Formats: sequence, structure tokens, C-alpha cells
Amino acid sequence: MSGITRTIKKFSTIFFVMAVFLFAQNIALAATTGQVYPTLGTTVAESPWLDNTWTKPTNIYSDNAATANVTAPSYDNGDQTYVLKATGFDFSAIPDGSTINGITARINAFYRSGQGSGSMDLCQLLDISRAKVGTNKCSTPVALTTTTSTIITQGSASDLWGNVLTSTWVKDPDFGIAMGILATAANADVDVDYVTLEVSYTPPTTTISNFVTAEPGNSTIAPGASALVDSFGLATSAGADTVTGATVTLAAGTGARVATVAITNNGDTVTYCSATPSGDTATLTGCGIPVSTTNTQFKIKITAISHTSMPAPPGGSYAVAGTVTAFTSTNPQAGTDSGSSTITIDNASPAGTAGANATGGDAQVTVGWTNPADSDFQKVIIYCKTSSITETPTEGTDPSVDGTTCDGTARVKYSGSTSPQIFSGLTNGTTYYFRIYARDTNGNFTAIASTQQVSAAPSPSPVTTLGNGTDPSNASIAPSGSATMADAFTFVTNTGTDSITAVVVGLAAGTSGGLSLVEITNDGGTVIYGSTANPASDTPSVSLSGLTATTGSTQYKIRVTPKSHTNMPSPPGSTYSVTAKINSFTSTQSTRRI
Repeated sequence: MSGITRTIKKFSTIFFVMAVFLFAQNIALAATTGQVYPTLGTTVAESPWLDNTWTKPTNIYSDNAATANVTAPSYDNGDQTYVLKATGFDFSAIPDGSTINGITARINAFYRSGQGSGSMDLCQLLDISRAKVGTNKCSTPVALTTTTSTIITQGSASDLWGNVLTSTWVKDPDFGIAMGILATAANADVDVDYVTLEVSYTPPTTTISNFVTAEPGNSTIAPGASALVDSFGLATSAGADTVTGATVTLAAGTGARVATVAITNNGDTVTYCSATPSGDTATLTGCGIPVSTTNTQFKIKITAISHTSMPAPPGGSYAVAGTVTAFTSTNPQAGTDSGSSTITIDNASPAGTAGANATGGDAQVTVGWTNPADSDFQKVIIYCKTSSITETPTEGTDPSVDGTTCDGTARVKYSGSTSPQIFSGLTNGTTYYFRIYARDTNGNFTAIASTQQVSAAPSPSPVTTLGNGTDPSNASIAPSGSATMADAFTFVTNTGTDSITAVVVGLAAGTSGGLSLVEITNDGGTVIYGSTANPASDTPSVSLSGLTATTGSTQYKIRVTPKSHTNMPSPPGSTYSVTAKINSFTSTQSTRRI
């Protein structure tokens, strides 16, 4: 019997090595239980095996020379033993839901030398009620020999013995094999030392797939935001399983821009696990993802790192894709998750403005610009300061407008997209600087090197004011009399100089007919700036040349000359009470006051 023992041990060693290999690979290959001994042997009379019972049927549990046997003197040619049923095989190592591929039986049976002969005529599997089912593999009897090491092998790794076997069936303690021996000579003595069954099976598989619907879809997100990047399905070939871990591989070079990778349910209402990528790989553990025979959809969600963790402006955009490239489950794994959406993390600065300009006014500066053409442009932020601006807005923020007067601290004075803008409440004569930053919809600002800074100093609007001078005394003059001063007036500007180009003189009603000349002169009458002869109305216009207003008030005169007697109306004539003043004036300044 020692030869039998060596054979069994060698096979067990090979099985152990193969089992370790398959476990390490964790892939869906056929597996085997190896040879398993029964734990229960019984002798049962079942037609036509009714002639002789087995002695010590429990001796078939192991290869140890102690046998179950039939040695009764009445066991003669043509007699059949009772059915020897071996049950209680421990196949608990077979995972539930496994596919049973085949059964191999190995029976160590022989007849005793000089004690007749026999043939095994029953080798048939038992169901869970210990009833014989399927094919009797020894329906054609197999002759025994006297060699005690003889092994009768029936079935194979792909032979189901005419049954549809399941893992539940073969794992039942009442599953087993029925054996019987036909005597082929008088007074036969037959023995069965042991029997083993070996089950070949394929464990249930958990398969990953792209599922049956489209990926979540491409999108663009801001730093710190989240989006679904991948959809995948999980299903078992039988029973239930749990995915406890997964490896998610991201597009090359993008892992550093991703804060976390998570696996969620299809509706993104349950997060099973998440992890921070190392390089472009995220290793997720403790997931507890339930898997059944129904293909179920799950999602991969990424969360971008925050603005403060991103590269400084001008930054960049990062196209992130991600798939499950490995997962851990109780079952072996199969399938691939090959598809993914692309999520663009937008940390790229928008372009700067164009054509920026600043124009000073009275206590104000007007700033104009052209917005950039970026498709995700949102608005501009304008800083104001009384020196060159080096400050920058914080990425991801949306600064509010500072109501404090523009001073030596950089302050946000405008947030919007409408050009131009007027900044008022400023001090005339002080130079103010304005730097314009564009902001996009993802919270990115123009890099300072691409911004425009403009400056201007506000100053008062020039105003020329007409005032009253010291009028000359009243006088009476005769026709053909000398030119006489009729009025004094002044001009003054608030800044710079102004050229007065014309005035409208207002004469007393009806007095223009008595005048031959109206002149505008300097205060002393020595310089004539302009005149009009024989005014046709009481509001003659006089064009001027060389009359300049300055910031110092200067007095000027209106001088009138009466007509001669011959040009006066015929007797009885009339008396003309002439008065004169400046009704209005024209100058090069845009603002005038009278």
C-alpha cells in the first residue's frame, strides 16, 4: 500500500502549488479541490445489489490498509454486493456559485489472491438524498486484480456523469458516490481500501465593463471643483461579491492636479471609497462595493486641487481621463474598463485687455479698455493706487469693490465688463494708476505680465468767466462826437489761458441807429480787438482777435461812436440814451460762465 500513499501525496503537492499560483493570479481559471476522502461509509441493499453486505464500510475514509470488504462464503459467482455509499466529502472550499466542470473518482479496490475474483459493476454519483443519479460509470464491469495498489479511475475534470451538478449539490454532506462489486468466481473475497472524489470547478467571476450607457461626458471645471469622469459596470457570473479595492489610473501627468479620486454609485449619492493619487495612480481601499449578477453602473469622480495649490498664473489646463485598471474582490476578476470622459481642469489665465487708456478730468479719471475675446471671459477687476500697482488678485476669489478713496493701497474700484468707467472723488494734480485684470468663469485671473496699467492725473475743467468791470461815467455827446466808453467788463480763467473770439453786445433798445461804430478795446482804449460799423440791430456781434483771458481778472471796454449829423434822422431828430453790455461771448474753452 505504500505505493498508493506516495501517489496520493505527490498529487496533493502539485495541487497545492497550483492553488497558490491561481490565487496569486486571481483570474477566472478552472480550479480543483484535489482528492477528498469521505467521512461516512454505509452499506445499503438496493436492487440489484442485494446479495452480500459490506463489512466495516467506514474503513474507506483513508489509505491505511484497513478495508471495507465482502468475504462471506456465500459470495459466489454472479452475486452482487450491497451498495457501498461514500458521503460526507468536504468541498466547502468551492465558492458558492461556482460552475462544476467535472468529477473524478478514484477507488482503490481489489480481490484477494486465491479467493475467487470480482468486477466493479457500480460507480455512480449520489444526490443530496443519497439516491443514485446519472450515469453508472461501471455499467460495463471493471475487472479487479489482486494488486492492492490498483486504482480504478472514473470520470474526469470535464465529466459530469450525466448530471447537471451545482456547487450547492456537491457541497452537500449527502453528496457522494455509490459502489458495488460483482463476484466472478465462487467464494470471492473483495476489498475497497479507500475512495476519493476530486471536483473540477470554475469559481464565479466578477467582471468589470464599460457598462451599456455612455460615459458621463466631457466638461470643464474650476480648481477645487468635482466632476464624474468615468462610468463602469460590475457584475458577477453567479452569486454576490464585494469589491474591496480598486486602482484608478489617470491620464499621464494629470495626477498632481487631482486632490481625490472616488468611486460612487451611478447617481453620485453614495461614495464607496476615495484616495489621493500618487503620481497618476489612485489606490482605493475599504470600498465595500456590492456586486450581484445584475450588471450595475458605478462612477469615478475626481476633485481638482484648489486654486491655491495650482501653479501660479498663467497656470494651465489639464485634461484628466481615468479608468479602473485593477480591482480587488473575493471572486477572480475579468473584463476591462476601457472608456473615459475627459474633464478639463481650467487653471489657465485669461488674456489681458487691449487698448487701455486713462484720461484725467476734474477730480476724476476715465479709464477705457477692450475686453479679451476668451470664450470663458467673465469680467475685469480694476485696481487703483497712487503708485504703480504690483498687487494681484487671489486666484479663485471674486474681490468686491472697495468703497475707500483711492490712495497708496491697491484697492479694487471696479468689477464688471462695461468700458469706459469713470473714477471720481479724486484729488486734482495727483497721478492715479489703474491695473486691469480679466477674470474667467473658473476664477482665473490674467497673469500680471499680461495686464495693462494706465495712469492719469485729474485736473479742473477750464472755465472762463465774464464779469462786470468798473463802468465809465455817464456822458452826453453830440452827433459826430468823439468815441466814448459805454461799458467795462472782465474776463478770468480758472486755469491756463483762453482766447475770446467773439462777443455779442447788448445795446439799449432802439439806440443802434444812432451809432456809427461799436468797438471792443483794452481798458485804456489803446488796443482795439474788434469792431462793427453801423450796427444793424441792438445786439451786434463783434469778431475779436488777440483778446486773451488768463487766471488774473482783466478789464476790457465797449466803446461807441455816434453818427454824424448828416447820417442822423431828419429834424426834429431824437435823443439816444445808449447803454451797452456783453450779452455772450465765444472762446476756445469748452466751458464758459457769464
